[in-house]
Amino acid sequence: MEITREETFDMAHRLMQHDGQCSNIHGHTYRVQVTVAGVPDKETGMVIDFSTLKEIMHNTIIDPLDHALALNEGDGLVGILEKMGYNIVTYKGDPTVELMSFDILKKIKKYIDGLVLPNFLEVTSVRLWETPKCFATARKNDLNER
Repeated sequence: MEITREETFDMAHRLMQHDGQCSNIHGHTYRVQVTVAGVPDKETGMVIDFSTLKEIMHNTIIDPLDHALALNEGDGLVGILEKMGYNIVTYKGDPTVELMSFDILKKIKKYIDGLVLPNFLEVTSVRLWETPKCFATARKNDLNER
């Protein structure tokens, strides 16, 4: 059985390789859905308590990314802005919604794998909206392809 929780966060980014406006620093209100699968617990009837999934999402996604600036690790602004005290998150490549959704999937998986839970639980997908009409979905099978 799968369950999904949705959260939002605000973050700016810049796509150095983009030929258009996205090469400028700009922000989005991101919407993220994390879907996990498992067998419902016999006592609680839950795959995982939604409040626990919320805590996992805040520890791995929301708290580190909310009001941060995501940049390509090769962007010359990284060092300058870090010295100025800005909250910078770097990626090995431009921080596209595709790359970020895959990165979130890996972080959620690592976090869940480190938990001691009464039942088996795995993250099956992460869907990340950059705008109300545009999103990327990273699935657990994508972990095997990278």
